[in-house]
Amino acid sequence: MADDAPAPAPAPAPAPAPAPWYAGTELPEVDKYLANRGLADKDVRTVALESIKAHREAEAKLGLPSERVLRLPASGDDTEGWRGVYERLGAPKLATEYDFSSVKSGENAMDTALADSIRAAAFERGLTRDAAVGVASAVQKALDARAAADTTERQAAIAVQRDALRLKWGAAAEANLFIAKNTAASLGITADQVAAMETNIGYDGVMEMLRSIGVKIGEDKYVSNENPNLPGFKSPSQAAEEISALKADSAWVARYNEGGLAERKQMWALTNTVHGTAEPFQNLTAR
Repeated sequence: MADDAPAPAPAPAPAPAPAPWYAGTELPEVDKYLANRGLADKDVRTVALESIKAHREAEAKLGLPSERVLRLPASGDDTEGWRGVYERLGAPKLATEYDFSSVKSGENAMDTALADSIRAAAFERGLTRDAAVGVASAVQKALDARAAADTTERQAAIAVQRDALRLKWGAAAEANLFIAKNTAASLGITADQVAAMETNIGYDGVMEMLRSIGVKIGEDKYVSNENPNLPGFKSPSQAAEEISALKADSAWVARYNEGGLAERKQMWALTNTVHGTAEPFQNLTAR
């Protein structure tokens, strides 16, 4: 009977739509990116060509390749981001990579502590190697110029003080100056140490101090002329005559040869007077 005919079979369910070609990529929100540009339903070839076209148009607007584009950090507190910018511009990765070997003070290398300070500051501010060397050179030149100016000023001041001291000492100036120099030599005070003292108390102060010490320790008796008719400093000829007289004095020569301190110091002072020098005293005992 017609009523007993079987019902027709249901139509098969449609096959699921295939996943887009970009599904499963690691790029975040790639679907939104393609959709915004009308490429979500396009094949790979079309997407690739359109992307290349967009990239070339972007380069044309920038005027340079993308690898030469420098992106600045959004915040000034982004230390790591700014460090990357500095390195892209030529800053080193470590402060120790700044080389200041070309920076000289005369023939000498730059002071180590100063160089380290400049390295630290240059690294903190992201300077390139060349820029840091330029800063170091400028600092060294400024210091050298200041030192030269100080030397000129000091020499001018010493010249004024020397003239004033000679005027103050009058006829005894040569004798007093010789006593001062001999005192410095006897005490082992070097020229550099004398210069250092002059910086603090002046040339006149140092010479007067050394003269005063020399008088107290007896340096003056070797160079002073005790002749009341010829007061003051022994002349070279007077010193030479005294040397001859001493050599003729057998007792004095014996004491000298035995290492007598007074005799050797007397001969030392007289010899300096003859030759116009102030060589350091050496107490060389006889052998």
